[in-house]
Amino acid sequence: MRRMCHLVALAASTAIVAGADGGNVDLPRHPAVSPDGGEITYSWRGDIWKAPLGGGESVRLTAHPSVDSRSAWSPDGTMIAFESERDGASNLFVMRADGTDVRQVTFTDRPCVLSAFSSDGTSLLFESSREGDVYRDTRLYRVRVDGGPIARLMDCFGSHAVDSPDGSLVAFERGGSSWTRRHYRGPDDRDVWAFDVRAGTFSQVTDWIGNDGMARWRDGRTLVFASDRENETVNLYEMRIGEPNQTRRLTSFDGQDVWDFDVSLDGRRAVLLVWDTLYSLDLTGRGAEPVAIDLSASADSSDGIALKGVSDQTSE
Repeated sequence: MRRMCHLVALAASTAIVAGADGGNVDLPRHPAVSPDGGEITYSWRGDIWKAPLGGGESVRLTAHPSVDSRSAWSPDGTMIAFESERDGASNLFVMRADGTDVRQVTFTDRPCVLSAFSSDGTSLLFESSREGDVYRDTRLYRVRVDGGPIARLMDCFGSHAVDSPDGSLVAFERGGSSWTRRHYRGPDDRDVWAFDVRAGTFSQVTDWIGNDGMARWRDGRTLVFASDRENETVNLYEMRIGEPNQTRRLTSFDGQDVWDFDVSLDGRRAVLLVWDTLYSLDLTGRGAEPVAIDLSASADSSDGIALKGVSDQTSE
């Protein structure tokens, strides 16, 4: 009996030490950057984590058995929105920047894909196939952070909607070619478009025969977007609205695509994902190179919630 107690105590001690060590974060996904460019959030092991842009120890903001994925910062940096499957379909939630006061915003049975906060911070922009359209593409929607009815952002199909800083324009993406279908050239390619909110008009921003998309505003007239127009690899580019001949490449990855990225509200920093690594990029000067972000995190924890199927325990 004494020997058994000793073994149990030793096992518990070993577990505590292992949990305190932490480790390098592998395969982070869906990066987002705070308005001032000082912090990032990302998805890892199905939860949302926060860390300094320069790297270091990450703080877990959510802990749930279901998958929490994309996140976005409010313009004032006080709130973080995120997607979660904890209610069945992927719905939108918001929380304080420290991970407290989690509230569900949408209650739908169709997956919602988070794009961004609105420029005034009162709403979330997202895409979804919630209207049963024959044309198999998503539409763009807006919902208030404090809840309420979901409203169409515009009447066309599209994805990745983001407000300009003053809210007068909405950049979005049209096209259905998969980003993983490398070197696609054809009529289903993705392009960046802009919607003038006051005039109700649309304009095409890019016209490359391959994929352009995932645009983010750097300022009221400048967009950062992903494109596979050079190196047969998806890289980041910068372009002012109405000046397509002045497009400038920001990254030079060769063979490894930029999968996702975000730009800080002040337009000075970007965070991007290339395969299994997050990078920071200084946007204030020409010739800056992406810098790998070294992230570590503590061992897994749980909030005590377990999902259990009861379909075989019910009667008529």
